[in-house]
Amino acid sequence: MLNDENLPDRVKALLSYLHTPFLKIAFIDPGFFEKSDHPARLLLNSLAEAGSRWVGNDGTQQYDIYEKIREVVDKVLKELDQDIKIITTLLLEFNSYTKGIVRRQELMEKRATEKAQGEEKLREVKLRVNDEIRKRTHNRELPSALLLFLLQPWSDYLSFALLRYGENSDKWNNALI
Repeated sequence: MLNDENLPDRVKALLSYLHTPFLKIAFIDPGFFEKSDHPARLLLNSLAEAGSRWVGNDGTQQYDIYEKIREVVDKVLKELDQDIKIITTLLLEFNSYTKGIVRRQELMEKRATEKAQGEEKLREVKLRVNDEIRKRTHNRELPSALLLFLLQPWSDYLSFALLRYGENSDKWNNALI
């Protein structure tokens, strides 16, 4: 872990405090070395992964993750005794916290993608509406009041009808008449 270049130094320093408690766990529970899914090993891996994912080498962090890692380390240092149940509890709590972060990130990414897709769809609709208006007004002398009507309310209504109901709908087709 200390040689991992992806793990920021301040997280390495913080996790190094777990050296002695994890040695204690290794003496208490021989499964620590035998099981790759031992709760203490999983906790350490989760802390290191979160640190490398959300803490920058420049000291920046996202989602207050450094403070959350520090809380876990402090609890291990203060509450670990002969019973290592605290490790399992901390693992569950920390993983729940990081899963919440991942869910929020996925939701934000989904919303950003939907927003970009919506903006692209609106741009396409506006181009289609402008083409329809141009087809109907091409080479015609129209009073300025009528042009303003075509470019504002009718254009907006056509865009709404196309977005909401689609190009095969009666609303769209009737709006073009």
